[in-house]
Amino acid sequence: MKSTVVGSFPVEVSSPSNFKDKLLNAFGSYDQFKQAIESCVLAQLDAGVDIISDGQVRDDMVSIFTNYIPGMKIEDGNTMIVSKIRRPTQEISIKDLQYAKKVMSNYYNGKIPEGCGVKGIITGPNTIVHSSRILSFYKSKEDAIIDLAHSLKYEVDAIAKKVKPVYIQIDEPFLSTGMVDMKTAREAIQ
Repeated sequence: MKSTVVGSFPVEVSSPSNFKDKLLNAFGSYDQFKQAIESCVLAQLDAGVDIISDGQVRDDMVSIFTNYIPGMKIEDGNTMIVSKIRRPTQEISIKDLQYAKKVMSNYYNGKIPEGCGVKGIITGPNTIVHSSRILSFYKSKEDAIIDLAHSLKYEVDAIAKKVKPVYIQIDEPFLSTGMVDMKTAREAIQ
């Protein structure tokens, strides 16, 4: 049986500490989350986890996606749907997953064991919409969920294409609340 983790690691930012990082910072290229991703991956590998994640350390499980999805906006920590939901403006987690894979590969001296790999975690459309306020455009949550599912599919396809071996996990904690229409949830996840 293969093991994996559920949930995110805490958001931890690091400051540049060596000359190279300070130089990268001066040019606006320093990644303040890279050390957190490496620490998360190493913690999972040291614990014997086979299918690791990047830890989702850049933001909370909703904002990490909605920051890049037109039609959604975050204001004072609240996610709102303000217009038609469209495809993300960029790939959201590819670089972090590729870095996680690199850390994993280094851990295993360049040869990731068979059945092991990296897991892309996508917060599901039901959870994101039910965590958001609809301010305009959508008359029902169900329509917003379906449009968001189409939007998130771009990220899923990018992960599947660019990170191998890869597993995809769709996080849908709202499915257990009784608030979600299960027919719409099934359609969105498919």
